[in-house]
Amino acid sequence: PASFLRGMNSLTDLSLSIDSDRADLAGIVPQIGEYALAGCSQLGDEMTILGSYEAIGEHAFAGTALTRFTVPASVTSIGQGAFYDVPTLASLTVESYSAYVNYSYQNSFSALGSLFGTSVTLGDWINENPFSAEEEYPYYTDADGNSLPKALTTLAVSGIAYLPSEFARDATSLTEVSLTFDLGDFTYYEDIGAYAFEGCSSLAELSLSGSYLYSIGNYAFANTALTDFTLPDSVTSVGDGIVGGNFLTSLTVASVSSSGSEAGLLLLFGTSAPESGEQDAFYPVTYDSSVYYIPATLTQLTLQDVDTIPAYYAYGLASLTEATLSMRSGASVGDYAFADCTGLLTFETTGNYVQIGSHAFENCAGLSEFVLPDTLERIGEYAFAGCSALTFDTLPESVTFVGEGAFEGCILPETGDGLTVLGNWLTGYSGNEVVVLPAGVTQMAENVMTESFAPQIVYTLGTEEEWRELRYDLPSSVQNLTPVYLTSENYVVADGVGYLLQEAADQPAEPGAQPVLEAYVISVDGALSFAEIAQSVLSGDTACTVVGIRDRALRSEKLSVLVVADNVRLTQENCGSDLFLDGLRVYS
Repeated sequence: PASFLRGMNSLTDLSLSIDSDRADLAGIVPQIGEYALAGCSQLGDEMTILGSYEAIGEHAFAGTALTRFTVPASVTSIGQGAFYDVPTLASLTVESYSAYVNYSYQNSFSALGSLFGTSVTLGDWINENPFSAEEEYPYYTDADGNSLPKALTTLAVSGIAYLPSEFARDATSLTEVSLTFDLGDFTYYEDIGAYAFEGCSSLAELSLSGSYLYSIGNYAFANTALTDFTLPDSVTSVGDGIVGGNFLTSLTVASVSSSGSEAGLLLLFGTSAPESGEQDAFYPVTYDSSVYYIPATLTQLTLQDVDTIPAYYAYGLASLTEATLSMRSGASVGDYAFADCTGLLTFETTGNYVQIGSHAFENCAGLSEFVLPDTLERIGEYAFAGCSALTFDTLPESVTFVGEGAFEGCILPETGDGLTVLGNWLTGYSGNEVVVLPAGVTQMAENVMTESFAPQIVYTLGTEEEWRELRYDLPSSVQNLTPVYLTSENYVVADGVGYLLQEAADQPAEPGAQPVLEAYVISVDGALSFAEIAQSVLSGDTACTVVGIRDRALRSEKLSVLVVADNVRLTQENCGSDLFLDGLRVYS
């Protein structure tokens, strides 16, 4: 009953056995009444309460020396100030926070601070302890003006249907919090209310569990000491800045789907500007006219059970250096999903995905390795544009579409004549009038060539069947060209230069004489000029020598240097009258 042992300050050991059956027969609620143990100043952890009881009255344990307490699951109501003036309480466990009453969930207490109330004020405490220093005052004030013990570091709450807004706001002593949402659906409020633990500046360990945690309100865990945060797979809705102001180093999202917020991960950090003196610790990212502030300490991102990574999901997270993804079969990466993650160094995935959206990894300049899965079907436009450290050698055979500029700025193999080829895909063209297609090319990325940007002469090392398959992707001006089919016998590449070789038709036939091969320079690697080729030939450094030119194969307007062998005649008939324009240097 109320005030049952109130004021027994010599009591150190207590065992209570509550008989709920007898209470039911008497028509009363089994409980620990108001002030029942208040003032038992020596009563600490040597207290045992057996049996099932449903309520704890106001100030029931006020003024005791408890260091830890567990509110059993049977309790549906805790009165105001139940632990008033208990400065030693370090750990509090609540086994069933919300109870099902009158067909709705009702919380048993609205805020953590209400369990402590306005304990002894600093002035009163100093009067009672005249020889103590002010910093020894064992309480601090939360956002609602309640006095919480500085000793309280651990809070575990289970049986939660929902946790009200500002539930433990500014509870600065808390270092470890565990919340379990295992009590039904309650859709009237966010499961974790806005600012529930905002300002818990010592909170470094947080556990969120239970299958009924669906939503987290604005700034619920903002301005804490968290460095790692995991968003549970049950959460489908988050408010602005739920971890804003925290110096996170690692972020884990246990389930990713297309139902996420348009602002993606940016929303988690919020639009609240950093406090004075912390501006350099955060960097701004602008999305859809809003500015979000990201901690510069954030380097690791783990995405689990990925169905679809929404557009702009991790956009602009420049501090990220490592991203690890676990993909469902058939998953996709949305447009701009990781664009402008300029510090990203490694991107590792398990599982199979089929699509990479437009601009998905644009400007990830630090990314040096990327493995494309053999299930990949589509690569959007400019997907890897600006990834200047990224090397690609081929594409999976499963790819059916490559967007315009998908690999612009990447390190890619070149054929030596202004073409870029990945696997069986033609992915780049520099504008040369004459091109030589490597063997195996059957598809072209979007807009690599257009009607106004296309070659005039096509040689190919491929087969007629490969050309027929490729030509459907080409502009009509190229489709109508008749390619010249080459083989290794009449085309060679040396030092980045392609040479088309033919027998000299006007060479005198002599018994046993080897045919003289003429060479037409089809392409020149960007590192070599014609003058450099000529100098290389004259010095004997080049294995393949240009020995002649005929049939107007090269016009003088494209030449600054012509290298010929001693036995090759230069005439208007075999070179064209414009060969001898001023400025052409002829080496023999």
